[in-house]
Amino acid sequence: SPPPSQLPSASRRKDRPEVTLPPQKRLDRDRRAHAYTRQLMETEARMSREAWARATNLSDLVHGEVISLRTTMLGQMSDIRD
Repeated sequence: SPPPSQLPSASRRKDRPEVTLPPQKRLDRDRRAHAYTRQLMETEARMSREAWARATNLSDLVHGEVISLRTTMLGQMSDIRD
């Protein structure tokens, strides 16, 4: 009878031999990873704040324009009635 067919592992971790790093090297690697993650999160937060500020400023600008046009229109309507 043929040998049982075995599918290759779907997990990439199982395909690699386990490497045991000394504690100090693991700590250094983890610190770098955490620093990188922190930097990404801080950059994302800053960009989000900047985008919010731009959107708020544009909204205020549009609101001011609408009020200005409304005032002009009401003035013209008043002139027409008189």
